[in-house]
Amino acid sequence: MALPLVVGIDGSEASLEAVDWAVDEAVRHDVPLHLVHAAAPNDEALGLIAVASERARKGIPAVPLSSEVLHEDAASTLAWLGT
Repeated sequence: MALPLVVGIDGSEASLEAVDWAVDEAVRHDVPLHLVHAAAPNDEALGLIAVASERARKGIPAVPLSSEVLHEDAASTLAWLGT
């Protein structure tokens, strides 16, 4: 299986637009999509992932989609996931 396209989300409109872009890229390159929110543990984080996942599902119901909330620094997490 191909490595997933990883998208960091923070709940902002810009990050949701990044999800839209990533959906198109995942379809174009036939790769899974992985949504990540890195922040302090709280219920809001799960809600952000749910909203972004729902938005992604509308665009790519057939592409594998995964998501996770990591309780780490956002920049460090995305850099680590990109290696």
